[in-house]
Amino acid sequence: MAKLRKSINRWALCVAGLAFAAASGQPAFPATYDYGNDKASIMDLRVKDPDSLTEEERAILQAANRTGFVHIPACRMGSNAFLVRIDGRDAILTSGHMVVDENTSQIKNGCGPRDLETAVYHPNLSYLDLRDGRPRPTPDDPIMRAVRVEPGVLNLDALVGDFERRKDWVGFFLSEQISQQPSLDGTLRGYLKFTADGRGEGEGYLIGFDPAFDQANGGRSASWQKCETYVTSFVLHTCDTGPGTSSSLLASLQFNEIRFVGMNVSGEVGSGGHVPESRLAWNIGVSGDTIADQLPEGMAFGHE
Repeated sequence: MAKLRKSINRWALCVAGLAFAAASGQPAFPATYDYGNDKASIMDLRVKDPDSLTEEERAILQAANRTGFVHIPACRMGSNAFLVRIDGRDAILTSGHMVVDENTSQIKNGCGPRDLETAVYHPNLSYLDLRDGRPRPTPDDPIMRAVRVEPGVLNLDALVGDFERRKDWVGFFLSEQISQQPSLDGTLRGYLKFTADGRGEGEGYLIGFDPAFDQANGGRSASWQKCETYVTSFVLHTCDTGPGTSSSLLASLQFNEIRFVGMNVSGEVGSGGHVPESRLAWNIGVSGDTIADQLPEGMAFGHE
């Protein structure tokens, strides 16, 4: 137990110090588009006068409270993750390729299923802001809070031996029902509701960590971006991606609330160009519909 605690604390310092990109699940290629809608820091919204926030900005901040980062100490793995409800319990979703090698279809880094159960979820990292020389939080700072997972990994058996992009996700149940607890801003955290009616063309959001954004802005900070989406069995989107953006939340705004429609898993080749006319050349996310269909029999996402 002491060894695991030390490992978690070391990882907390790595997260705060921009050192985890190499361990993160990564999309295949960086793909950024020049259409005048750049990523922005979540923390820039948090420091605004609350009375000046738009309904959209309030929804983005609420959604950011439901995103975080998952770390698996025993396996040297980590990636973006976000909070949902499955079968009436708090759970997180993250990319399958963080855990399973796409080429061998085996668990990475010589790990086994039991090793993956050392995973911890950091639910408050959207409050991390290391830009412009801001100090790193200490491991016991509430920003670095770590929540353990329950035994078992959703969808792992489907990936091992048969990795496919359409099932590029895994899930962990949390040991605490953090959706019923307050976030650092004092509001009830809640969870990301799943929307099953998001198919077709529309406007979407990408929320999570992006090492390229951090490098361009002088330090680590969670970011958000609005972009075009087209939801089929995948979520095709034009938000900027790159190594370290895997597992970022893909979402839509409905009833003044950000709802989850998918999870970023891969980028197409391209950088700095115009958005491709063909949606097949857009970046790729696994759709919430697809994940819902692949949940164990009898399980379902929380809607309300």
